Amino acid sequence: MDFNIKYPTLVEQSYEFMKQLKPDLTKQEVYLLLVENNMIDEDGHPTEFAIENHLVDVELLKKHGILPLIEREDNN
Repeated sequence: MDFNIKYPTLVEQSYEFMKQLKPDLTKQEVYLLLVENNMIDEDGHPTEFAIENHLVDVELLKKHGILPLIEREDNN
């Protein structure tokens, strides 16, 4: 059964990297790992932990429009 789920960009990028190390890994497993390890929130946005520890490239994510929540918080 193929549900054709659209995962957040950070999950897709992590999946592409991680599947080289573990080919049987699923995108769902990558998503859960990233959420459980406080890398992304449930909506797929990077957490403050990930940003503060330079685990994501904030400028690159802003350039590609992946950080809308952070943009809104900065303007408040």
